[in-house]
Amino acid sequence: MNLKELTYPLIEGQDEKQVYWIEQGESVQIGKTYETIRLEKTAHQSILVREQELVSEKIGNRTIRLTMDAESYAPFEFVEYQDSVQTVHALYRADEVIITDCGWTFFGI
Repeated sequence: MNLKELTYPLIEGQDEKQVYWIEQGESVQIGKTYETIRLEKTAHQSILVREQELVSEKIGNRTIRLTMDAESYAPFEFVEYQDSVQTVHALYRADEVIITDCGWTFFGI
């Protein structure tokens, strides 16, 4: 089955949700998440950018950013920040993924 047959037109926008966890048997709101998807165009390609942000005093703030090719959905880069400090960076190449996590670098095929 061709994935192109299952796709829909991109509608850019932002989504906001409440985040809860169970504390002593009670549901407690601990923060909010925001997700944004947008299309960026360069002279040579169209790039989908997906950003997610968790805002929480209780468990800390976290932001991720994923970029991918808008035609093939092949990922280019993934970056994660916790309280404004980069914790994970992944670069995707044709035959490898280079992941840097808190100072460690991993190479994978």
